[in-house]
Amino acid sequence: MGFFVKRKHEEEHGPKYEGPEIFLQKTRAHLEPDGKNYEVVCPYCLSKFHVWDLQFRSASNTDTVEESGIQRAYPLEEDEAYASFWQGMNMPVADAMKPFILRLDDTENVRAVQLWDSDQWLDMSNREIRAMVQEQAICRVKDKFGGISKERICPHCHNTLPEVIGRYPNYIFSMIGNTSSGKTVYLQRLKSCLMNNVLLPQRQMALQLLSESNLNVAMETKRMFEETAEMKKKLSDATSVGYMHPVILELIRGEEHILVTLFDFPGEAIWEENRTAFFSTLMQKNGENTDGWLFMLDSTMLSSVRSCIQSYHEENLLSVKDKNDPQQNAEPAYIVSQFTKAYGLGNRVQCPVAFTLSKSDVIRYFAQKCEASTLPGLTGTETFMQLDLNNDRDKVDLDELYQCHSELKHFLKGDLVLNYTGSCPQHAWFAVSATGVEVRDGILEAKAPACRVVDPLEWLLWMVGAVPGVAFKSKEWARSLGGMTPGRKA
Repeated sequence: MGFFVKRKHEEEHGPKYEGPEIFLQKTRAHLEPDGKNYEVVCPYCLSKFHVWDLQFRSASNTDTVEESGIQRAYPLEEDEAYASFWQGMNMPVADAMKPFILRLDDTENVRAVQLWDSDQWLDMSNREIRAMVQEQAICRVKDKFGGISKERICPHCHNTLPEVIGRYPNYIFSMIGNTSSGKTVYLQRLKSCLMNNVLLPQRQMALQLLSESNLNVAMETKRMFEETAEMKKKLSDATSVGYMHPVILELIRGEEHILVTLFDFPGEAIWEENRTAFFSTLMQKNGENTDGWLFMLDSTMLSSVRSCIQSYHEENLLSVKDKNDPQQNAEPAYIVSQFTKAYGLGNRVQCPVAFTLSKSDVIRYFAQKCEASTLPGLTGTETFMQLDLNNDRDKVDLDELYQCHSELKHFLKGDLVLNYTGSCPQHAWFAVSATGVEVRDGILEAKAPACRVVDPLEWLLWMVGAVPGVAFKSKEWARSLGGMTPGRKA
């Protein structure tokens, strides 16, 4: 560009921007809560429904009968939908007696409602008011006995939902991977990292655990990764087919609220022959309504890493697998092919996929211990093996994630697993180590920092438009994934 042409361009458009650009993603159409057609996905049964269809459990309840014959509260009722859901999960409930359910279109029992950020009660017997509040997110309801309730439930499975559902978008990220790929331990370590502000540290996002298993989740996470009294610790067992309690998180930064559900599918879910009819329906809903996948692959099952293990007789470095179980020993390429076959609607997986190699400490171990020819192309100094993250970031560092993605694709070059990622147009590769060190027979030998555990979640949050990302060298990659740059003002 000539001097005078450049000067005229700068006068009209400003100087050409050569620095990093901030990218915002196009999300999967999470509309504002007060907008029309705002839909919610249940973090338990994964059904999608309109925000107006949220139901509430009454606060006016009794398990006794008034002698006077005058009804002063609702009697408890057997909740068949709730009991049926957990029965399908192979976790039958001991007591299915629950409070009376209030439906927003039942004006006989729902006498008034309260919208978010308002103290005013709106009379539901007034037709004009009903028309005004219909299809809006409701904060509280008042029943005919005067009881005020804010306990909202899913209209399909009747599980209790977080109070903020209906006010803020809830993002569903589904975790899937083969048996013993490390999902359960990874999820525990991820929660530990989130509680210690490792996710975008400079954004200073407070964390709340909103699922019913809060206490057990916190205690198990602390036991494995934070307590120091016990040097050798048994890691959590794999998720069973009968236990998939979602982990529901709320990340808060001022007025910014991000509601995230991490749904840990058991490894057996990949294999069609292991699924019950109930489970198959749940997985179908998941394929339709999830916002992103975290697909975990055991790095010790890669052919190149397996060769190292066999050559150097380091079997005791790894968790013991059942050598006679073909599902546990399936090649990553075959596992990914089963995933794309099940969820590739129109031969394409419709949402972002974070392909994540677990137990990356094993890759680092062989890359550093052995000669360069052991793992071709690796030196042990690659970015994806580094424990230290950039603690100054308040936006997703797309350059660093792209560097890891490129290194891993180079490492996997020639592996059949790359042949199947073409069915996932929006994908990236990650490598994580939840333990940071070797694990022998399911026992964590020593305390060590995790390796890049939050990378997949940060990328997925960026991919759904929940947080911004910044790129300099990786601008083209960001654009190819659908990122929009709002320019310097962002």
